[in-house]
Amino acid sequence: MTPASGYQTQRSLKLTPLDTSNIPCTIPCMATKTISLEIDAYEKLRVAKLRERESFSSVVRRAVFPAPAHTGAAVLEKLTVLGAESLPSRQVFTHWEKIRREDRQNPRVSPSPWDRPRAS
Repeated sequence: MTPASGYQTQRSLKLTPLDTSNIPCTIPCMATKTISLEIDAYEKLRVAKLRERESFSSVVRRAVFPAPAHTGAAVLEKLTVLGAESLPSRQVFTHWEKIRREDRQNPRVSPSPWDRPRAS
């Protein structure tokens, strides 16, 4: 141990590969997920980094993913493309459109605090 800090540094420790219990945590711990990417997807992420030390998490957070259309017309178009045998009537799609508009005007779910812009 160094007298000033009371902690051993990683260089001064003689650890076996499985003995990491004596290393103090010096970075904030955060939950992570490991994902697998194909090479072309990895290259797209790597090229999208704005600076050398930017994390892939930051790159993904900046990404904009277009949401699929959730309208009766979009459902009808998709069903037609798929060749569905029995399509719902136009009245059903009109009803779905009406419900969608009402849901947008009066959401049933409370807004998420994660959707608010961050204070600088």
